[in-house]
Formats: sequence, structure tokens, C-alpha cells
Amino acid sequence: MIGDSPLVVVSVIFLSSLVLTLIATPWASFVAYRYGIIDVPQGTLKVHKNPTPYLGGVPVAVVTLVFFFCFFLYGFFPSFTTLEYFLYVCGLIFLLLVGIIDDVFALRPLYKLLGQLVSCVCFCGAGLSFKKPFLSFFLPLSHCSDSFVAVVGCVLTVWWMLSIINAFNLIDIMDGLATTVAFMAGLGMIFYSGNVNSGIVLVPFLGSLAGFFYYNRPIASIYLGDAGSLFIGGIFATAPFIFNWGVCENARALFLPIFILSIPIIEVCSLIVVRTYLSIPFYHGSPHHFALYLKRWGFSVQAILLLVGAIGFTAAYFVKVLLFF
Repeated sequence: MIGDSPLVVVSVIFLSSLVLTLIATPWASFVAYRYGIIDVPQGTLKVHKNPTPYLGGVPVAVVTLVFFFCFFLYGFFPSFTTLEYFLYVCGLIFLLLVGIIDDVFALRPLYKLLGQLVSCVCFCGAGLSFKKPFLSFFLPLSHCSDSFVAVVGCVLTVWWMLSIINAFNLIDIMDGLATTVAFMAGLGMIFYSGNVNSGIVLVPFLGSLAGFFYYNRPIASIYLGDAGSLFIGGIFATAPFIFNWGVCENARALFLPIFILSIPIIEVCSLIVVRTYLSIPFYHGSPHHFALYLKRWGFSVQAILLLVGAIGFTAAYFVKVLLFF
């Protein structure tokens, strides 16, 4: 447990993870340049001026996972057995590895999806899934067997997780955008997590994002890459279950994560609709991201980051007012 001075502990954890990421990110940049893991400007999507290294997500992930390990050793990690913790971390690491491989070799979409699916299976094996009390609140499952409900819960959970993982992968198309959205969403989840001891799990993650943003702010000197965006997506795909929203029997469990993650969710839904309408496979890149529309309408990158930050902050507050809790 944290003890009588949660603000001091939270501040130390946040600043420690921030500093560690500030130190580690230049090394990731060096490795990316050394082995040619570079995003080169080309076409209508990659319009940045200079070749920019990937692998920025690696220090974010490593720093976060180091703190997760320490939390588990000292009992900060909520309600995880050793096996469940192992499966959860394996799922996050596997997402990170899939992202690194994609940054280096450009995986085919099917292989990338299969890798994400393996991670989702690990997360479900860790007990991070919709449970019967939650499902019964929205579906007529009261007379169904527990095994059937478990299957339904796992299917819906995998669908949710794949959606969130790919949503963060899709919004990572502009300097600082995915980092800003993730930071504000993390703040919202910590604020509504219910107690300090569960909310503290995300603090080193936010610290690492803040440290990385120093290098990723416009004009970015390094990108998250798929390694970072997939890892961030994995964090947010599982965070609602770590905070036990998957077992609640009220509207908070459904609407709170959706509102907090409203920007990436709207992004993935709108891209599917637009690309389907234009007969473009939804997994193919196209210049129909909301941030690119805003940029074409005259918004600066800095203004777009401020806008999405404000939306991320107010969305969580709005659902609190809307649902009266």
C-alpha cells in the first residue's frame, strides 16, 4: 500500500519515470539511426520534412514495465496472481515486439493482427475480461451457463482490445498526437480509478509519456513507431479491467472508458466508415484522419495538440456530470 503520503509517492514515481525516459530516448534514437529504422518522407501521408527515427516507444515501454515489475513485487499491482501478472506483461511485451518487427520489416496487416490477437489472449488469460455481472447488465444472460458467458465475455473483450490497440496505432500520424491523447486519457483513468492504490499503476506510464513528449513534440526528433503505439494501445485496452470496470453492474463501467478514450474510438470508427465508402481497405493508410483534416483547414500542429488535449480532459468530466457520479 502507498501509505499516508500518496502525493509524495506519486510525484516521485512520475518524476523518476520522466527522467528515465528523457535519458533513454536518445539511446533509442541512436539505435534507430544505426540500423536504419527511419521514417522517410514520401507520398501523401508521410509529409514530414526530415527522415525521423522510430523506436521512441521502446523507452516508454521499458520504463513502464520496470515500474510495473517493482509495483508487483511490493504489492501495488491490484488483484493479480503471479501467473496473471506474467500473462499480462507477456501480452504487453508481445505487442511491443510486434510493433518493433513492423517498424523494421513492415509486417503484412494479417500478421500484425495475429500478433495483436496473441496479446489479447494473454490479457484474457490474466483475467482481464468482461465478467457475468457486467454482461448481464446489457445482455440477457441470466439463464446461460457460466462457460457460455465466459466465451461471450472473451469474444467481446478481444473485440474491445483489438479496437483500442488499433485506434492508438491509427492516430499516431502527427508529431505529439498519440502521446498527447494517451497522456490525457491516462489522467482521466487515474482520476476515476476509484482509489489511489489502483490509479498509481498508470503514473509511471504517464511519466514516461511526458518524458518522451520532450522529443516527440513538434518538430519531432523521434517517433513512437508501431512499437510505441501498439504498447500504448495495450495499456488502455486493459486498464478498464485492471480498475475492475469489467465487473461493475452500472452504466459507469460502459460509458467511462468510452468517453475517456473518445478520440481514438471516434478516429477508428470514422476511418472505417470513410475508407469503406471510398472502397479503400480499412487497414490501408489514407489521408482521412481527423488531425490531417484540421491541418488542411489551417490549424497548426500545436493548436491541434491543444484541442485534442482539451477534448480528452473535458470528455472524462462530461461523463461524470452526465452519469452523476
